[in-house]
Amino acid sequence: NGANDFLTKPYSNEEFNCRIIHNIETFEHIQEIKNLAYTDHLTGIPNRLSFNERAQSTLAHSNEAGTPLCMAVIDLDNFKDINDNYGHDAGDAVLIEFSNILSQSFNRFILARSSGEEFYLMLNGLTLDKAHRLLENFRALVEDRIITLRDASVGITFSAGLVENNNYALEQLLKDADQQLLTAKENGRNQICCDQL
Repeated sequence: NGANDFLTKPYSNEEFNCRIIHNIETFEHIQEIKNLAYTDHLTGIPNRLSFNERAQSTLAHSNEAGTPLCMAVIDLDNFKDINDNYGHDAGDAVLIEFSNILSQSFNRFILARSSGEEFYLMLNGLTLDKAHRLLENFRALVEDRIITLRDASVGITFSAGLVENNNYALEQLLKDADQQLLTAKENGRNQICCDQL
């Protein structure tokens, strides 16, 4: 019936209170482990595992209801240069700052750090045109931001691939968005590419 502990009668109030506290601590530990499993350790935003679970559910609902949804894959431009010139601590600081800006700008959508300097963003409820305008405003915001490091200040830009859902599976959406990202990189970076605009 879902019980995980029991007391035999007669029992003391002290034992009852100890069992309650123990069970509360167990629930808190389980929640902490879950948070660790679903959160990127460096940036504090959701990780790929968390994204996949939430995105699958949201995509299934979008496909069933016929509501618009777009997928973006975002990658910081020339990130290796930051690590090479300023060190990995500086690279970490840039990733943290970018993640904060991304999270603040898109907190109502599903986002995650995929790996390294790559991020996923699912824009549920938005058509391709609206998603593109929103991402373009975000691109301009990031381009104007100066990140202060310990020994220097750096500016960053990103490239993104954006696609609209047409009853695709999540893997196909990510693959198509990644292909658009590759086009953005090849076309000079600091831009958002999508094939229908």
